[in-house]
Amino acid sequence: TLMIGIPETRVRLATGVRRSLEKAPPQVRDKFFKWVDALGREGMAEVRKAGGYHDEPLQGKPQSQRSIRLNRQWRALYCEVDG
Repeated sequence: TLMIGIPETRVRLATGVRRSLEKAPPQVRDKFFKWVDALGREGMAEVRKAGGYHDEPLQGKPQSQRSIRLNRQWRALYCEVDG
């Protein structure tokens, strides 16, 4: 599990992200790492306001899961955790 430390928020990305990124096209990997960088610079609340990532909660259970769209085919899933 990849953990991203942000002063006000920590995000745990879905299992298997590294393997999936190896298979992803370069533009998908680039957008993912731009999102990670933006989290570190701006924090979760500000990044969610940006429309380019289409950050949205997943429907169903568990309620804490969210996703960002990297393109029409690829999404990154993540969960916010307290701590």
